[in-house]
Amino acid sequence: MNVKIKLSTFFFIIFFIFIGCESSSNSSSSSSLAASLLTYPIITSIEPRFVNSSFAISGITYPATTLKITGRNFSAVTTDNIVLFNGITANVISSTTTEISTLVPDGVYSGVVTVSKVGGSCTSIDKKSGINCGGSDLFVSCYAPFKAEYGTEILLSYGTQNSITFTESIGTKAFRIDLAIGTRSMLLNCPNNMTVTLFSKTCSPSITKDIVPSNITPQLTFDGGYTLQFFVTTQAGDCKITVY
Repeated sequence: MNVKIKLSTFFFIIFFIFIGCESSSNSSSSSSLAASLLTYPIITSIEPRFVNSSFAISGITYPATTLKITGRNFSAVTTDNIVLFNGITANVISSTTTEISTLVPDGVYSGVVTVSKVGGSCTSIDKKSGINCGGSDLFVSCYAPFKAEYGTEILLSYGTQNSITFTESIGTKAFRIDLAIGTRSMLLNCPNNMTVTLFSKTCSPSITKDIVPSNITPQLTFDGGYTLQFFVTTQAGDCKITVY
């Protein structure tokens, strides 16, 4: 009888030790998870607002933008920060817990830039949050490196005829328009010969077309879903541009 009581007491003690250890383990895991959630990277700003990958046009190479990402909970160890531009890995130049300096990689287009720690990923629908990861909107501009060489970039209205006046004997103007998803067309009607330089959504490659006025208005076709940027070089006169 005494043996049975001792055995029962022994197993009872072992059971509570096991429960206590498991509870402690769960508590430790929960604490680690909570700590991880409290220290995930958060982006508060990026500078400059408009960026570009390296690209060349007319024999001139324009360097990639060096982007400054400001926020909190970054790693002071450069290699522990993973910076992605729409999933493309970037080279991190330097980092502190509140600031990261990185170079815009090739092939980047407007979308999202994210900072994550090792093992982290932005899995939300907008790709700006997730596990040990934070993100921010990213805007690519092919005109930014030209530093307004051709004046203020002109935003065209979609689906209507835009009238643009060129006043110089030979001048260039910069344009942009947000293309809706699907196949889109642009009609260009200028009284004089013109050269049109079209940028892809990653800025490179660019396509240059020399257009001579005729009885047929030149029409260019694009796969939409991005911001189209282009230059028009022509002589003085009124041009009409329609995108639909």
